[in-house]
Amino acid sequence: MPTLGLGDEGEYVVLLEQALSRLRVYNGEPRGVFDTALQQALLQFQERAYLPATGRTDALTWRNLGEAVNDYPLVIGYYVSGGAFESYSVLEKYGHLMTAIAPVWFWIESDGRVLGNIDMATMESARRRGVRLLALVNNLRYDTATSKAQVERALHDETVGRAIIRNIVLLAEKFGFTGINLDFEYIRPEDRERFSVFVGLLGQELRARKLWFTVSVAAKTADRDAAYGFNGGFDYKALSKAADHLIIMAYDYHYAGGPPGPVAPINWIENVIRYAKTQVKATQLILGVNAYGYDWYSPNEKARAVVMRNVPAWLASKGISLAWDPVASAPYVRYRGSSGEELEAWLENAQSIKQKMTLVKTHGLAGLAWWRMGYEDDSFWEALQSIWPYPEGWSTYTPIRTAN
Repeated sequence: MPTLGLGDEGEYVVLLEQALSRLRVYNGEPRGVFDTALQQALLQFQERAYLPATGRTDALTWRNLGEAVNDYPLVIGYYVSGGAFESYSVLEKYGHLMTAIAPVWFWIESDGRVLGNIDMATMESARRRGVRLLALVNNLRYDTATSKAQVERALHDETVGRAIIRNIVLLAEKFGFTGINLDFEYIRPEDRERFSVFVGLLGQELRARKLWFTVSVAAKTADRDAAYGFNGGFDYKALSKAADHLIIMAYDYHYAGGPPGPVAPINWIENVIRYAKTQVKATQLILGVNAYGYDWYSPNEKARAVVMRNVPAWLASKGISLAWDPVASAPYVRYRGSSGEELEAWLENAQSIKQKMTLVKTHGLAGLAWWRMGYEDDSFWEALQSIWPYPEGWSTYTPIRTAN
């Protein structure tokens, strides 16, 4: 697709006019002339899509126009550098299907510093593929007690809180991130209002710089549900006024330290979405899904994670096959341990992942994110493309040829 700017004419300008008209940012008739009105509409789209506001159509702008007019969702992967399930190969293979990565590189300190390790090769690879970069900043670097103390201090000590905000903004600007994913966890219900104020202040700074702001939130089915001690610190409505999108972490309904059961049952996720839509516009919501399950391998130990890509080998090693729970829409197995005790594992596969993805489309949500890149297998991407075929060549938008 060609680079277009003021003064250009022809069928690709018509295509640009058609696309921006479909997206309701351009009201003119298609004439095939790139004038100042069309440039203003393009600038509006670029800012809305968190693209460099150049007023010209580079490859990245064309790609995002194609996705937008074909209702392709936001697709965000949580990115972890190195390790057994490294994310880089996923970016290399499937980056063309992704909107953004959220690298898990940065954390807060109790004195207001924001520290981390940047992988420049990853950043360069993402940019080559038109994948945006959301700097994920969390409070999860250390043990649980420290994580809780850090976020409590950030919300109660104004000097520390403002230092964190300042350092997050500096981080985004210095390294050219598209935006921020704030992932603060262990927020006490009594700190709910303080967290909303903190997010509001950070949102003001990021919006002034036209940076994309997403906030990860714990899943809930009501303002006060059974998990209020864990999720009560998140006021969806208040947070949505400051953030561009909320990413709902709709997993760990059953978790490693609790009794066995489906990790993300579909009926629970549906209730989570329904509640969220009473508080926030659907177009501001991103559904977080899990590409892992748990094996409760011992009655006296925490469950072990079994990532999606390892499920076939794990089943083969035990000589067992998956069963399917139609209520939870989740695969599971029951098997005997070495002492004859009955054990359970609840997992994820292409069928369960596809049903979660389908909820995004059914409820008109902005998109999906998943934990994490490297856990999934190719069937994850096949499921994605079966629901949202990538708009190669803009098959539904052909330029209208205009008479000379």
